[in-house]
Amino acid sequence: MKILIVDDHPVMRKGMSDLIQLHHPDWEIHEADNGVQAILMAADIKPDLILMDYIMPKLDGVRAASTITRDLPARRSSW
Repeated sequence: MKILIVDDHPVMRKGMSDLIQLHHPDWEIHEADNGVQAILMAADIKPDLILMDYIMPKLDGVRAASTITRDLPARRSSW
């Protein structure tokens, strides 16, 4: 499984990544620190799950999620 963690706080990203890796060491974890980076990475890696913060610099999580679901229609969002 591929996971993309998107948050502008590195400690939060690291904590989520470490927790997931602890329980699922074979899962592929990717990190982005803003919505723009999330859109680019999602198009490239096509994650199975995206954990995204709402409030971030450059582009907030809501607009980034909207763009990702529009550009990758096979992916579904859960609000």
